[in-house]
Amino acid sequence: MKKEFLGHLEQTNYCNQTYYEYYVNEKLVTATLVYTLGIDLFTFSSLSLPIKVRIIGIPASVAAPPIIGDQKCFNTLLKEILNVEKGLILGLNFLEPHLEDLVVDMNTLPTLVASIPDQSFLNYLHRMRHPYRRRIKKSVCLFDVVKTKLESCSAFTESHYALYKAIMDRTSTKLEVLSIQFFQNLPPAFKLTSHYFDDTLIAWQITVRDGTILYFLFGGLNYDFRDRFNSYFNNIISIVNIAISNGSNVIDFGQTAELSKMRLGAIPEARKMFFFHKNLIIRALLKAFKPFISYTSKTLQPNVFRPTLR
Repeated sequence: MKKEFLGHLEQTNYCNQTYYEYYVNEKLVTATLVYTLGIDLFTFSSLSLPIKVRIIGIPASVAAPPIIGDQKCFNTLLKEILNVEKGLILGLNFLEPHLEDLVVDMNTLPTLVASIPDQSFLNYLHRMRHPYRRRIKKSVCLFDVVKTKLESCSAFTESHYALYKAIMDRTSTKLEVLSIQFFQNLPPAFKLTSHYFDDTLIAWQITVRDGTILYFLFGGLNYDFRDRFNSYFNNIISIVNIAISNGSNVIDFGQTAELSKMRLGAIPEARKMFFFHKNLIIRALLKAFKPFISYTSKTLQPNVFRPTLR
């Protein structure tokens, strides 16, 4: 939600964004943005209904909450948005429910958050119970012949983009498909990590650090090499290494591949969404179909760390 990143989105993924700001005594106290996108209303079920909506959210398929500032003023701003905007409105990735008396409140995908208080990767492994430590060590061994590069996102190539598209083509929960220019022109704080076998790119990911939190935002995977190198798991293991090396003590792993990230110690953090339409009949239909629209899957939380060493 920082100005630099929002400006980047305007340049590389314009979706008819509208910015809403709420002031008290000429002081900005809360803000958000709304954009237009076509989605499948029944993303989390076997049904399908493509529809264009106005989304209160960040147009980059990230789990970050879309509204910033004074929480006491969130509902005031959101009510004004519901009053001004037309058609079907989707509020996405909120930390808690809002306007429950007006909207159809639901769950969306949780984000996976890991606490990493370790000074070294060996210390991180030492905290783990044996089955999870063994899984990581076995996976890391497969990457002994892989070369890893950490560089600016300006190094993002057509090969990186092809691996991003390969993931997007397979996922059922995507929102936007971002352009190659979006990745190549990300602000300097965003870092690209690429993994190569000989000269072949087999996986990559982009992270950004904000304070003590490291955010995993985007990734790509060469499916021809995935099983040989266990490259998806090794790609997210490399995020743990980055967090430890730069002093981040929390990793936000994003909203996909829950089990793999839980096996690294991540815990699901709930995210809420809501739908709203001024038409009462449409709102009633949304309520009736809520079980088919809301995210309801549950993944059993593995017991990764030894009890005395959490």
